[in-house]
Amino acid sequence: MNQTSLIKQIIIIIAIVFVIGTYVFYNADDSYFFATKENYPTAGEGLVEIDIHDFTLADEESIRRVAKLDKEAEFKTTENIPVINGSSAFLPAYAAFVYEVYPEGTTLGSKYFKCEDQTNGYKSLISGTTDIYIGMQPDDLILELANSANVELQFTPIGMEAIYFYVSGDNPINDLTSENIRDIYSGRIANWNELGVHDGWIEAYQQSSIFSDSRKAFEAYMGALEIIEPELVRKDYYGDIIYVPPAYTNSPDAIGYSLRYYPVTFTSVHDSDDVIKFLSIDGIKPNDEDVVSGKYPVMAPFYAVTVKGNDNPNVQLLLDWIVSDEGQELLEKTGYAGIN
Repeated sequence: MNQTSLIKQIIIIIAIVFVIGTYVFYNADDSYFFATKENYPTAGEGLVEIDIHDFTLADEESIRRVAKLDKEAEFKTTENIPVINGSSAFLPAYAAFVYEVYPEGTTLGSKYFKCEDQTNGYKSLISGTTDIYIGMQPDDLILELANSANVELQFTPIGMEAIYFYVSGDNPINDLTSENIRDIYSGRIANWNELGVHDGWIEAYQQSSIFSDSRKAFEAYMGALEIIEPELVRKDYYGDIIYVPPAYTNSPDAIGYSLRYYPVTFTSVHDSDDVIKFLSIDGIKPNDEDVVSGKYPVMAPFYAVTVKGNDNPNVQLLLDWIVSDEGQELLEKTGYAGIN
């Protein structure tokens, strides 16, 4: 190994360590409502728990869960198999891709099929151990890491995921408009009485700004509007003092948001109004049918992310298949909206 290559590798390692350290610091406590679900009453029979073990493709029950085509897929890969990776928010979709396209017996955790958070997933993509990462646009720190490694990331939009908004069951509001949402999170509306309900200052809870799929999706939805920043709270984290967004409390004045997959994972959209109430937006209720059809109004794109210059010919072929009618059919059968 020559000196130039050694220096380059050292720079990449330092950058990766910096990003991981930043991730741990900022994610010690986030505002996902389910991250502290012990704060809330249980949803009883409405509670639905789904985890990555539901989509491993390692047993008959897991295989039964994934969406399937009605006929043999037009594209198959048996050699030069791309390593596909992604966020758990989109695992049901790319597990279906693997089932239809990859060699029979390919299971989650094997050489070609992985599920990692944004930090580790993008790190794997940048280092070359992942060929395709399924997820939202990354945080700026990931882009800086890619730039420091002289890696250019390419983003192919493949589908749309819904952002659900929720309030306490004690809040009388049931529907907001898209304009209401933007006004609340840009600070133009600050009190619930401006929306025709009770007098109370709106507690607009935020997701962590670092490596959060939900936060990145929400930023995409808000566009150029500046999102109000939450007050930070002081926390003692393993002996260190850090400042983090407060956790969602489900108080009568609170409102929060998350990608569709995450709240459904922990609380059923149905049968749970006594605990967490999911709001209609523009009169459209949050449900799979209206998400898949594109009728639900609060959506954000997600991507198949690759590295420019990847010399595996099946990477582009797989991307082409994902955005084809067959790939889009699987996305919609899984509950996401197709990109078109």
